[in-house]
Amino acid sequence: MPLEPLEDVGRKIAERPCENPDRIDTRPQPNLHDPKVTDEVIETHCPGWVVTVYVANGTQPPKLLPASVQLTVKHPRLPQDLQVGSSAAQVLARLGPPTVRDPAALAYRLGWDRPDGDVLRFILRQGQVAAIEWAWYVD
Repeated sequence: MPLEPLEDVGRKIAERPCENPDRIDTRPQPNLHDPKVTDEVIETHCPGWVVTVYVANGTQPPKLLPASVQLTVKHPRLPQDLQVGSSAAQVLARLGPPTVRDPAALAYRLGWDRPDGDVLRFILRQGQVAAIEWAWYVD
C-alpha cells in the first residue's frame, strides 16, 4: 500500500483535530530565520489523540504547518488493519518492511525526496500497535 493515503489521513486529522478538545496548549517559538519574529507551537489534546501545529508568524496571514499527530485510539479514517490494536504482522503485511530504523516502532519514511523527519510510526507494545504517529519536519 502506498503511504500517501495514510499521510493524507494524518494531515486531515491535523487540520481538524476534534470539536471539543480536552485542552489546548500554546507556547512561543523563536523563528530560526528571523530573530524578530516569534512563532507558536499549538498542541490540541483530543480524546485519544494529540495534534501539534507550528504557526509561522513570519508570513501574512500566518501559515499553519502540521508538525505531528499521535493517535492512541482507533480512528475511522484508517484502514481496519492499520489501527491502534492491530498486530505488527498486520502492519507488515499491508505496508511491508519498515523504511526507518526505530527499535520501538515500525517506521516508514513519508517520501524519499523528503526530510528524515517526515515519518509514519506504528509504536508497538508486546507485538500490538499501541499508538500511531505522523511526524513532519518543520523548518
